[in-house]
This record gives sequence, C-alpha cells and structure tokens, in this order.
Amino acid sequence: MIRILITLNLVALLASTPALGEVAAPAAKNESSAAARERWNSLSEEEKTKIREGYQQWKSLPPEQKEALRERHKRFRGLPPEQRQQVRERYRRFRALPPEKQEKIRERFAKFQALPPEVRRERIERLKERRRERQEKRQGLQEAREEKRAKRMERREQRKEIRKNRRNK
Repeated sequence: MIRILITLNLVALLASTPALGEVAAPAAKNESSAAARERWNSLSEEEKTKIREGYQQWKSLPPEQKEALRERHKRFRGLPPEQRQQVRERYRRFRALPPEKQEKIRERFAKFQALPPEVRRERIERLKERRRERQEKRQGLQEAREEKRAKRMERREQRKEIRKNRRNK
C-alpha cells in the first residue's frame, strides 16, 4: 500500500515531466513543471526505470482502485510529518522482513479487514488497552528502579555519615 503511495508521488512527477513524451501528460510551462523536470533529470536511469514501471502499473489499474489510492494518498499527505515518518518507518521495517513473513502479515491483515466493523473496533480497543498496560508496567518498573536507586544512594550516604562520625569520635 505504501509502495503505491510512493508511486503516486512519482506518478505526479512523471505526469508533469514533458521529457517523457509517451507517458507524460501535457504540463503547463510554469515553475512547478520546471522543478519537476529538474528533479526528473537528476534521477538515475534505474530510478527513472522504476518510475516508468510504476506509472505503467498505475495506468493498468481500474478507475475505482485509482480513486481509492488517490484518497489514501490524500489522507497520508494530511497526516502530521511525524506520523508520515512513522508510516514510512513501518513500511521500511515491513519491506526488510522475509517474503514469507510479509505474506503472513498480509494474510492476517486481509482476515482482519474481512471481520465485521464492530469486531474490528473491539480488537483495536483491546490492542490499545494492552499497549497502555504494557506502557504503564514499563513506567512502573522504571519508577521502581529509580526508587531502588534512590534508596541505595540514601543508604550509601548514611554509611558515609556513620563512618565520618566514627572517625570524629
């Protein structure tokens, strides 16, 4: 899905790049098309080939799928920069997984999507609750460690004081 979103950005670049006669849409002669041409010209041949392939893939999609992807892309672009970065990072981690693991994740996601909306909401809420509980537990453990550390420091100081008092007697 994210790959297609990235492809959409590249499609926008392609569409505004007259240098690709066979795939480029007519572009207005303005600064944005000049900037797009400049970006295009700065790409390696490998990157250009990937973009062309992505564009051909895009052209072969049915109109309703294109519209759904445009809507997802619009939502993605509407996210705050931090969230967009999180999405990109998750995508990188996903792509780094072995293909078998990626396929399992896709299958599980498809099963999840097939569930009735109410069941999905309940599962999401349970997941959020478990995350909160884990976070609270981690926070509690951290606080306990800090408390333990503070007590150790206090005992150390008390021992130092006792030694000091013994020497002064």
